[in-house]
Amino acid sequence: LGGRLDSTNIADAQIAVITPISIDHTAQLGNTITAIAGEKAGIIKSHAKVVTAESAPNISILEKATAENADIFIRDTAYHYEIQDSGEFTYQFQDQDTLNLPQPNLLGAHQYQNASAAITALYLSGTHVTQAKVTQGLQSVKLEGRFQALTRKDSPKVFLDVTHNPQGATVLKALVDEMVTQSAQKPKVTALLGMLKDKDEQLLVETLKASVDEWITAPILDERGQSAELLRDKIAPLLTKKPHASNSIPEGCAFALSCSQSHDIIIVFGSFHMMAESLNWFKENQYV
Repeated sequence: LGGRLDSTNIADAQIAVITPISIDHTAQLGNTITAIAGEKAGIIKSHAKVVTAESAPNISILEKATAENADIFIRDTAYHYEIQDSGEFTYQFQDQDTLNLPQPNLLGAHQYQNASAAITALYLSGTHVTQAKVTQGLQSVKLEGRFQALTRKDSPKVFLDVTHNPQGATVLKALVDEMVTQSAQKPKVTALLGMLKDKDEQLLVETLKASVDEWITAPILDERGQSAELLRDKIAPLLTKKPHASNSIPEGCAFALSCSQSHDIIIVFGSFHMMAESLNWFKENQYV
């Protein structure tokens, strides 16, 4: 969950980093941004240092920091970053020297925000921060399941993403649209979707449907998971073409590949539960 109720919150952390907040896990965290922000702020400990990745953090975060006598370091106030046309970016913490940094290895505009918050935490930890060390970290970092690109010679590009909430879907749509724009030949985009019962599949599909040409649903074999047929029937009214319901995640991967050409794009998303099986299947089929 990442907040007051998270098992890792047993640690008496000296630095708390709070990234942008969206509506998710409402049964545990509440159904408003302010309520969820209050739960996320539960990681702030007495006299800790707090880094916010947003330039205007929610009032719940500010109130918790004040209550705990914690020092708060807000984006665009305590630290700044600016993205260049080349994809590189500059970063500065307070009156420290400006760092000229490469595009992060992780894809998406939000990764500049995440990286800048992480660099700020490094400064606050007392680590000796150098441009060379930060550059090395940005260029080598990997995170499976976060718009993870898989490729195979003369085959469609595949992207795996754990996106399962509206904010993540908006980011995923922007990334897919960027990939389509960069393609020499207009690709067909096929989506393989699997979701848990307590997630808002309709809002996710509404966000992405203009960027996706064909939909496939896959079952998640968990007590919280949805069958492929149930998920298909829920999202079908939102689409012009009825999705194909696969019997398993590997079968869905194979079906997506069978109806795609070498210049096309396949995205697999909707849940953390989708990642292991789909990643293993594509790797077994020579994707890297």
